[in-house]
Amino acid sequence: MASPLDEVVSRKEAEHATLDLTSAFDGQGRLRLTTAKHKGKLPTTTEELRTKYRIEGNLWLMLAAKFRNKPWLVGTDANTFQTFASYILGEKVALIEIPKADGTGMQQLGPPWQLVLHYEYTLRREALKRVQEGDGSLTLDTALRQVTKDSELKELCFTGPLALSRMANNKRGHPGLPEPVTKKKSKGKEGKGKSKGKESKGKGGGKAKGKLLANTPDSRKICFAFGTAKGCDGTCGMVHTCRNPGCTDTDPHATSGCKGVVA
Repeated sequence: MASPLDEVVSRKEAEHATLDLTSAFDGQGRLRLTTAKHKGKLPTTTEELRTKYRIEGNLWLMLAAKFRNKPWLVGTDANTFQTFASYILGEKVALIEIPKADGTGMQQLGPPWQLVLHYEYTLRREALKRVQEGDGSLTLDTALRQVTKDSELKELCFTGPLALSRMANNKRGHPGLPEPVTKKKSKGKEGKGKSKGKESKGKGGGKAKGKLLANTPDSRKICFAFGTAKGCDGTCGMVHTCRNPGCTDTDPHATSGCKGVVA
């Protein structure tokens, strides 16, 4: 089983790491204490990832020197993980390029770092799986080289998810998407029997749009003749006030100076 990168720690990291102790009773009622694995942090830069590969490579190099009778460790040396690191951090993965939109050259795509880490872990896990399930003739060094050339594995775990993530990002904020169609406001009459009232400006300072009022806010009828040049003789029994929304003038328009529409 391939080691997750947060479990690949240096001696310095292990010295500063805290051990988590867990206790549990076994079947005979005895209390047993177990220590959790040292866990570091996932690499966040290319140099941190190279350091992780250097530690992992030294581990396998030590195992190859100790277990010389294991055929699948034959050929494992310092270059095994250095070559793997060059593939992951090179132009085929982390520095992958695509043609520019104007066709003038290539540009780096910049895949998400978490996707790069997921892909590299999948490759290491697949390499060890092939070694364990093989007939014993496949070495770790050869298996790592094989998985880096596996186009189906790359499509499934890297280029496919990368393309889907770019499509999702484009849909969330695509500069070329059409704007929603909205109706333009037309001035003057709209259709049969529908007309738009003129803007009126009352003494309150605000502009008001709409039809002339026929009733006051408390449902009393407004005198239509009051706002005309002829005026009203006062015997109508209705409220004498301006019919324009927002205007509360109680003088005839001829003397008040209201610039709104008069009846």
